[in-house]
Amino acid sequence: MTDAISMASVVGAQARTLAVVAGIAERHPELPAAYIVTSQFTPTTVAIQLAYASDVEPWRQALHVAQEDVVLIEHGAGRVRLQFEAVAEAITVEVYAPFFLTAPDAEGAAA
Repeated sequence: MTDAISMASVVGAQARTLAVVAGIAERHPELPAAYIVTSQFTPTTVAIQLAYASDVEPWRQALHVAQEDVVLIEHGAGRVRLQFEAVAEAITVEVYAPFFLTAPDAEGAAA
């Protein structure tokens, strides 16, 4: 027997999460823009994907996360994620920036 996944059946279940994200944006309008996702599978969690690793620091400061709670995780061949997790008003906020450790080889570049 498998456990049933508890998921939201209406968008209203995500309202609190959306309100928390809106509040962060209102209090910190200078934060770097992000790809923001919440899901019916995790209605009290929001994922904040940033374009650049340097964008993580202002988000860390805005969410009052300790520097030592920011981690670098391998995410495939030559790819990593700089990330942290915070709780804001009982909502889990996952912030991360995926990037390459080295620039991928240019197609047809001479060795």
